[in-house]
Amino acid sequence: MCVSTDTLVLEICEKIRKIGGNQYTVHSLRQLIDCVAGAQKKIPHDLKLEAIYQISSGLSCLHQRKLIHGDLKSANVLVTGTKQDDYLFKLCDLGQAHINLTKLEQICKWKHVPNYPNS
Repeated sequence: MCVSTDTLVLEICEKIRKIGGNQYTVHSLRQLIDCVAGAQKKIPHDLKLEAIYQISSGLSCLHQRKLIHGDLKSANVLVTGTKQDDYLFKLCDLGQAHINLTKLEQICKWKHVPNYPNS
């Protein structure tokens, strides 16, 4: 989901994952990777592809708004989902994010060019 307005979303994300006879509660992709590795299992290929797709979609949404995340890592990807094999990955911690203006936009803002958007 790509929000069309300036929005701050606060949410508690957690995913309960059953591996073997154990049940794990994870909040981030980093924790999911660690709990799967700790159980000496491999992350299923389709789950890897789904994570890549969802994370890429989130980054695309940010980039369309000229935002750069600035600190993308597995700990900054939240994990949630309602069913055992249902995963939803969400980008978080945009504290290092910044706006990526094109060179023309930077010049026009600096010179205060009339009738140029955002000047």
